[in-house]
Amino acid sequence: MRISRLHALALAGLLGLAGTGTASAADKACPEDLYESRAVQLAKCNGGFDDPQRLARIYSRELGLSAEAAARLAGALAASKALAEKRSQDDPAFETEIRRIESEFIFLLNQAPDDPRIADEVSWFYGEGLGGSRAPSPALLDLVARSADPVRLAARLTKHGNSRATEEILFAALAVRPEPAVLWRRAAQLAYDPPWKIAFLEEASRRIAAGEAGRPVSTAAATALAEELLAEQLGVGLVPQALAAFQSLPPAVRSRIEQGSEGEVKAEVGGLPFEGWLLDLRRQLAAAYLLTGDARAAARLMATIAPVPKTRQGRAPEARAEELAQRVLERWLHPSRKDPFNLLTGALADERLGIGKLALARLAERERYPAVAAYCLDFLVRNKSESSFEPARGVPARVRAAAEAMRGEIEKLYQSLADEESADREAARTAFGPDPAGATVARLLRAPAAVRFAERPLPDGIAPVEPPREEVEQRQQTMVAGMELPAGFGLVRAERQGDRAVAIGESQDYDPVGEVSSGAYWVLLSSDGGRTWGPPLYTGLRVNQPYVARALSRLPLLAGDHLQVEVEIAELDASKIVFPPVLLTPKRTAKGLYLDIPLDLLRKDTDGDGLTDLAEERLMTDPESRDTDGDGLEDGVDPLPNVPFRREAPSASTRALAAFLGETWNVDRAAIIEGIPAGPRVLCCAKGGVRTVDEKTLFLIADRGLFAALQPTGRVVVLTPEEAGAALQKFGPFFPQQLELFVFDRSGRRAYVIWNASWQGGQTLLEEQPDGTWKAKATGGWIT
Repeated sequence: MRISRLHALALAGLLGLAGTGTASAADKACPEDLYESRAVQLAKCNGGFDDPQRLARIYSRELGLSAEAAARLAGALAASKALAEKRSQDDPAFETEIRRIESEFIFLLNQAPDDPRIADEVSWFYGEGLGGSRAPSPALLDLVARSADPVRLAARLTKHGNSRATEEILFAALAVRPEPAVLWRRAAQLAYDPPWKIAFLEEASRRIAAGEAGRPVSTAAATALAEELLAEQLGVGLVPQALAAFQSLPPAVRSRIEQGSEGEVKAEVGGLPFEGWLLDLRRQLAAAYLLTGDARAAARLMATIAPVPKTRQGRAPEARAEELAQRVLERWLHPSRKDPFNLLTGALADERLGIGKLALARLAERERYPAVAAYCLDFLVRNKSESSFEPARGVPARVRAAAEAMRGEIEKLYQSLADEESADREAARTAFGPDPAGATVARLLRAPAAVRFAERPLPDGIAPVEPPREEVEQRQQTMVAGMELPAGFGLVRAERQGDRAVAIGESQDYDPVGEVSSGAYWVLLSSDGGRTWGPPLYTGLRVNQPYVARALSRLPLLAGDHLQVEVEIAELDASKIVFPPVLLTPKRTAKGLYLDIPLDLLRKDTDGDGLTDLAEERLMTDPESRDTDGDGLEDGVDPLPNVPFRREAPSASTRALAAFLGETWNVDRAAIIEGIPAGPRVLCCAKGGVRTVDEKTLFLIADRGLFAALQPTGRVVVLTPEEAGAALQKFGPFFPQQLELFVFDRSGRRAYVIWNASWQGGQTLLEEQPDGTWKAKATGGWIT
């Protein structure tokens, strides 16, 4: 048997054949943590992984391991920690080293497959150390399958983490021993795909109902498992299937559910530990009965539910949600003439409601609130799970067939909901009448991108400047000395040549990208050395798509009637954007480049409406028509350039909408720009404030007909969901505010809005005041 030098040193230290190491503090006791292996906990409590010799002594004493096993374990954990800190998982050398480390854990397990302490450490490695998407070695899977008790070994090895390795270990055991309900339940916990999760829970329920090894099964465990299955089925909208499963339960289990039993469950099932929770599903089941038209069964369940208690300090969020769900169901059972506006909007705002958006949609339909119903259906369709999961070996044909059948039922249900929501949305659009600007906007979005600027290599003898950040900021301040830049201008670079001056800045005024970047580049030109400036000129160059303008350059910025803008390529991979957009990395990089930008191209205004052609492309207005929407207002001054203005007395909806826009006009200023890390890059002169060029434009996804009589104080571009999707394809990341719901109560004096801008959103209540004005109040909000 060969032992690596690292293991030899650790073993020598343990046996007293080497120095005692550098640690001077006494070995510390360590409290247990269920989420980490014991060896990892002991290492963290005793100085980390840098001294394998000392760790080996601790493992031998605390874990009762042999000298050799303790040395191997200490060496393997130390090597795993060092590898994670020094190498990327994409590095080919990582694969070689991680497999070497894996072989050490397999050796330890092979030497003592029945030792729970070793199994716990191997479980930690496969759940956390190997990597979430990396498959285990075939040798490990073979060891599990050939072990004397593959079920117990698999249960121990799948304790830590949810990874591909954990999954394959589990199914390696189930391939030879498919009976244990506990392992099928663990499989369900690993599956993020609802059809598979439900199929695995059904198999677990089938196994637990049949009993294992002739031993009685705990009623509490059977109830907890049944509730997990019912909750999953109801969660994806499989109402008839959930009720059928509920009715088929053994009487004792069904009785526990009908009583609303709650609490932690710890039991033994088939010789394996089972831990779970009893949930009160009575409200969810009552909603399911109502959805299928069985009001009598729903009423029976509701009669068993006691009023929600109130605490002395007020009601906790969970208690409020339970009370709200109770009121929703009672309203369904006992209709009245009272306006349910507060009830419905309160239920929409509470994520803990529990009874589901489908039940709320059907109640809203009954109460003549079609907009609320349409919102609920749209919410369900948009939030449908798209997880993909394909289990490894060991899945019986029956279970696989059940998962595929379940997938078909879910797809059919959600297609039906999508069709229903689409019909509702189209009916709402039709109610507003024709959309004169729709065809024009569609044509503009189909048009190819406007002419872009020539990319050239830097001239010979000129190389990119790479100063420290502090120097960048100092030189930017020198650039603008004597200039009077507009307030809020986020300067990247400026230059003065005699009386001519130019400044380049970043702004989201035309480019709502939230936290992803600072928007796009704008140019200011001056003929008096920077004391006054002409109107800002939009370049159409969006930050990181693919260029980033360099703050310092040896290349002159002004070159006659052209700009020479040194850039680097740091192209954003839009497919990797998550919120918050941390750790973004470019998919393509390059330096030593500049863009040749003709000033005439920046100024070009084909139709003379006050908007340049580049600006019109981004605003989705027609560069060859002074008045895109044909309402008599030129695009440059029209606050709603793609909504024909209708001259009429403002209605309640118009006044309410104006109040909402006033409340949310500047919500984008909450963005904390993450973007692709680049340096040294400093935005001068607008620190701590929003970067603007006084061309702020609000992009909204809504029905244009809502805005026909509105006269906002700033520019608003209204798009349909389809147009917003086309803009995303044409321009790249684009996060307009979407009015997901805009609904009035029956009196017409209150309204409720739900809006979403991808990286932030919220709810706003609008109320008419005695003087006829409307007041907006934010009732909830979120930001990534």
